Amino acid sequence: MESRIDPRDRCVTLRLVNRGAAALTFMLRSDTGWPRRITVRAGGSRTVDWPTAAEHGWYDLTIVTSAGGFHRRLAGHIENGRESVTG
Repeated sequence: MESRIDPRDRCVTLRLVNRGAAALTFMLRSDTGWPRRITVRAGGSRTVDWPTAAEHGWYDLTIVTSAGGFHRRLAGHIENGRESVTG
């Protein structure tokens, strides 16, 4: 998995990679957003945008695979030079 921040659009972009021989489903969860299931074909990758503008640039994402072998948590605030809301 790779992640990238776009401060202009206040978006977290994830690149989900499956190096295995079978399709793999990733679950993306956040307390402030809706859960998403993303299936990536064997040997493939998919790019997913997670917008944060409605949360004033804050994000707290958990990414896991259905197989249970992968678990990451990404949390933070996207700074864009403008006033924001804390907490």
